[in-house]
Amino acid sequence: MNNESQPKPTQAEADSPALAQFEDRLDRHGSDLACWPDAERAAAEALLRDSPAGRVALAQAAALEERLAAFPAPDPSPALRRNLLADFAAQRARGSWLDALWRQIGGIRVALPAMATALALGVAVGSWLPAPASDIGDSGNEDALALLQYELGDDSEW
Repeated sequence: MNNESQPKPTQAEADSPALAQFEDRLDRHGSDLACWPDAERAAAEALLRDSPAGRVALAQAAALEERLAAFPAPDPSPALRRNLLADFAAQRARGSWLDALWRQIGGIRVALPAMATALALGVAVGSWLPAPASDIGDSGNEDALALLQYELGDDSEW
């Protein structure tokens, strides 16, 4: 791209904070304004309408992107592939922090007796506690017994 057709920016334009901010966003988002976030795109379009320096910066960024796109990406080397796979395997071998904690506290040798003790204590405490008081009076129990006898077919009292 030929920048000679573009007007030269003045020193004041080249030093403006808005232009510096535009160039920073140009580095982040690229020269295709369609890829920019909507709010930043609107500000960039307004700057490009009014600033020859902004248009020059955009043209330079587009030219640089075209030159970079012309270079093919190199294939990863076999050594890089081996190193990545070795690092992955080492991370898998180390395990998570939860695995390390499990091993540190003794694993199943400690966990199984602890769970058995908790179960035994739960059963023991549950059997020592008194039964909860019922809100149903004696007549409620008689009604429940009568209903049960009726359902079972014992209608000798009826």
